Amino acid sequence: MHKLRRRLLASTTVLLVLLLSLAACTPAAAPAPSGDTAAESAGSESEERSGEKVTLELWHHWSTSRHPLLQETVANFMAENPDIEVIETLQPQDGIVEKLLTAIAGGNAPDVAMLHRRNLPAFAAEGALMPLDSYISAEGISEDYWYPGEYASNIWDGQVYGLPLTEGLTFINYNTAMWEAAGLDPDQFPTTWDEFLAAANQLTTYSDNGQVEVAGYTIGENSGRTFLMWLLANGQASIFSDDLRTAQVNTPAAVETLTFLKRLVDETMGGYQNVQAFAAASSGLDQPPFAMETSAMETGQAWQFLVFQTANPDLQYRLAPFPGGPSGNGPVAVNQASWSYVIPQGTENPDAAWRLLKYLTVDEGAQEFLLAQDRASPVVQYNEDEAYAKTPHWDEFLAISANSRTIVVSPIQPQVEEVLNELTERVFIGDMTPEEGAEWANQEVQDLLDEFWASR
Repeated sequence: MHKLRRRLLASTTVLLVLLLSLAACTPAAAPAPSGDTAAESAGSESEERSGEKVTLELWHHWSTSRHPLLQETVANFMAENPDIEVIETLQPQDGIVEKLLTAIAGGNAPDVAMLHRRNLPAFAAEGALMPLDSYISAEGISEDYWYPGEYASNIWDGQVYGLPLTEGLTFINYNTAMWEAAGLDPDQFPTTWDEFLAAANQLTTYSDNGQVEVAGYTIGENSGRTFLMWLLANGQASIFSDDLRTAQVNTPAAVETLTFLKRLVDETMGGYQNVQAFAAASSGLDQPPFAMETSAMETGQAWQFLVFQTANPDLQYRLAPFPGGPSGNGPVAVNQASWSYVIPQGTENPDAAWRLLKYLTVDEGAQEFLLAQDRASPVVQYNEDEAYAKTPHWDEFLAISANSRTIVVSPIQPQVEEVLNELTERVFIGDMTPEEGAEWANQEVQDLLDEFWASR
């Protein structure tokens, strides 16, 4: 058995053992409101408010300059809810999945936790999260409150297990000064893959010893996720069947996407060794290559607006959707899973936890926290605030967001992306052709799916 396959099986086994121990190790969660009216929910809250002060624990990943913003948001929440005290804890992202699983299994989970939606289906499928449907219904919250895909990516098996706190819109950043210097028109961004490949070639420059000095386009460290984004631009938003039981990695669209990425690596970067050498050199920089102007194009998100403005105020760049592939329907922005807040199973104060989660994702706390960062919100109405008018590239962002599609994730998404990372690497180094790689990865993903569903 392949080493990667053994590692994935071991990881999956640990996850299942931890989660299946929930029933034996955690106290029963207090039930969520059973009614569908705001009055019933308010009554439940009144009972909670009449008792002693409730203490909630919040786990999050807002480090550096964003931590004080989160602390201010929490302080505002407590001022508005004097019956609740919130203890916020900054958790490192590395190892957080295992740490949160262990805490839930041991009955020591936080009341509200920040969880990437790439991992949400796995937690929800094993009963590790509290469904929020009754609360959402009682509040009369509509999924139209958010951009398409943001809310849907919190749903597993027909129930909602989290609410989005950041948006996942992904697009292409391109350096307009570099485009002009290379004789390209910044007003004519490529709409097809052939045009994109030609522009990337024209923008790439090499040193005398053949090393890439400026990359026309950087693949990124997570090449498996890059594959998924370009696959969506080629018309395929999912590598799974609608019921998430059958792998669909060996499709014609997937082979076309692997072939295109292989050409980007070979023709614009001079091979995968150069890609790795460029990535190694860039890892020593204080800022990403695009901010340091050693990359002319890269995959980007709105959280980078403030980063670029701080790191390089003179950076001249614009945003564009992904060019459409040969099997796609033209340029499109990609909505990939981002962060949500969830309520782990076992909390003793579900109503208070819901009030905190709602404040952080739906109410004014959600707007204030992201607006302070010049960062887009997944909530449509918040992005219409006049304060965003000063945010660089805001009109471009809104225009791009109007035409986006969402990548479908599964309960085994982290393991699947490990397979896709190896797939792209093996195709890039020439160990497999795109056709061979697609067949290999399809079988690997199918094995993971079969193992997961066999445990249901």
